[in-house]
Amino acid sequence: MTFMENMLIPERDGYFPLPTPKNHPELLEDPDRSSWLLTEEILGELKSGQFRRVEHLLEIYRRVESGTLRATIERLLGDAGTRSCFKQMSEELQADKKSAKDEMALYFYRDKAIHYCDAFQAWGLLDAVPVILDHYLTLRLAEIKEIEIFPSLLSFLLENDWGLLSDEPPDDSLEEYLGLVMDRYEELCAQFGSGNVLVYGGERSGVQSFARRLCNGVGREHRDAAKLRRRFEASTGIDCHDFYVKQAFQPLSAARIAENFLNSPQAAKYEEGRRYFFGYPIPD
Repeated sequence: MTFMENMLIPERDGYFPLPTPKNHPELLEDPDRSSWLLTEEILGELKSGQFRRVEHLLEIYRRVESGTLRATIERLLGDAGTRSCFKQMSEELQADKKSAKDEMALYFYRDKAIHYCDAFQAWGLLDAVPVILDHYLTLRLAEIKEIEIFPSLLSFLLENDWGLLSDEPPDDSLEEYLGLVMDRYEELCAQFGSGNVLVYGGERSGVQSFARRLCNGVGREHRDAAKLRRRFEASTGIDCHDFYVKQAFQPLSAARIAENFLNSPQAAKYEEGRRYFFGYPIPD
């Protein structure tokens, strides 16, 4: 698949798609053609450790109409964005939340909140939990539909497998659900000393821990397969095509690649609790 067709989806070609030809039929018909090409160009820079234009991805996101391009950009920001990017995204969402007064504005806010909160979850900062929860609650109380992704985002940060936090609660249990999320958040803050720590599945995260998870299993129904392929591949720049065959997860292939990494000298350069993109530390 080309970059445009692939959208950085981990069940497809992840971070190793084919370049999009400038005469690609779908690209020629897309009004956001130049923005697709620019996003792909910035991805190439990021893969070589050049983060100078990473914030420009936010400008592209704001101006384009294409939902598929926006989804592609939020995946890239989640994996390669800087703390400055996430600060801007959080402030932007808060402004949209305050200004969303009618149904159309609320659904526009929902779509952006889903994208940005998915990026926050990929970032992995424990202190993103109250932010994600706040936007979920705002949308839930406004009776906005199709927001079931928010509990799963919280679960990936806070739970080692599908648990009490992963599903939307019924209306009469919403308050109890909010309490469970915040109790777990505060428990982890106390465990790690603050919320300024990277987590995945309720544990401190890092490239080596992602690899160990791939070796030890990816949860019921392969819960973590796509998330871990995305994090491991984006962090190391190791081609993980063999994780999937026709979008079906291959646990033995994934474990073999991860084990080879852990047994290599390369693994030692990755500090736990630090983010990387294609082997380069992300400047924060």
